[in-house]
Amino acid sequence: MAAEYTVVKRKFNDKDGNTQEKFYAMAHVNEIIKTKQVANSIQRSSSLNSADVYGVLCALSEVLATQLRQGNSVKLDGIGTFSLSLTSKPSTNSKNVPHKSVKVSRICFKAERNLSREIRDLSVAKAKTSL
Repeated sequence: MAAEYTVVKRKFNDKDGNTQEKFYAMAHVNEIIKTKQVANSIQRSSSLNSADVYGVLCALSEVLATQLRQGNSVKLDGIGTFSLSLTSKPSTNSKNVPHKSVKVSRICFKAERNLSREIRDLSVAKAKTSL
């Protein structure tokens, strides 16, 4: 099976300040697979029932939030590592970074090498809804 992509137009300013347009490939999402669907898929390939799997997946979300709040990264073997990314106002001196400007900007995810390898060789095809 091939992953699909659409073509999108993006505008940007070049080094001279002129507005340019370029076209890029962007992953096309066929469907958003929700937690219950994941639980049902895991049930079919394990000895666990879907309710138990669903409960574990919901608990995982809570554990991730708790561990990230405590300043930890969370590594799930075979899947990847979740961590926080921070942002702040810049400073010319490391001691003068304004504390009040430091904020969590997002949750980062770095896939495990084996998971990335499995996906890397996936063939791609242009989606029918593309430009």
